[in-house]
Amino acid sequence: MSHELEEHRAFLNRYYQHVRHVYDLSRKFFLFGRDRALRDLLAGQWEDLVEIGAGTGRNLRWLARRRPAHYTGIDAADAMLLQARRQAPAMRFLHGFAETCDIAGLHGRAPARILFAYSLSMMPQPAAVLANAAAALAPGGEIWIIDFADAAHWWAPARRALQRFLTPFRVYPPPVSLYTPYETRLEYGLGRYYQLVRLRPRLASCQA
Repeated sequence: MSHELEEHRAFLNRYYQHVRHVYDLSRKFFLFGRDRALRDLLAGQWEDLVEIGAGTGRNLRWLARRRPAHYTGIDAADAMLLQARRQAPAMRFLHGFAETCDIAGLHGRAPARILFAYSLSMMPQPAAVLANAAAALAPGGEIWIIDFADAAHWWAPARRALQRFLTPFRVYPPPVSLYTPYETRLEYGLGRYYQLVRLRPRLASCQA
């Protein structure tokens, strides 16, 4: 386990130690697009979903109320896992780093959907995270990402203010270049405040 990941775990625990109690209430004011992504997820056919960076478990609870399925939440922050387990003791929440976690082994079979909801932007090695997730998917499976974008259509001073707000929390909106290795469907919302991304591993081409 790398020193970088352990240091990030310590940072998350320091930050979420107290914030976890008001996290769900406060985040609804600026984590836009989450419920849209969850509603879109429900339109597909799947029976297994793993959320990476599950936090308090809010998204998994939302989904589970609407569709019975196999759900597991993974998070690097022990403080957030404590909150998730308190709020949904019947659900499965495990500690793990997205870069190295054995995602495919969580349900005894590869998941059809892997969800990152405003979590990929906080992970130290996002390319390694996506590679690990893509390798774990069931055939035909998808990675779903809802996260901050570049706010490119915002007034420049407002965009810079948003960046200054996010940086102390180690939040760095995932760049589009991160998705190049995958089949990608990308949409933006609120002047590119957020991005909704659906990824699939590229099919290997056959050569004679």
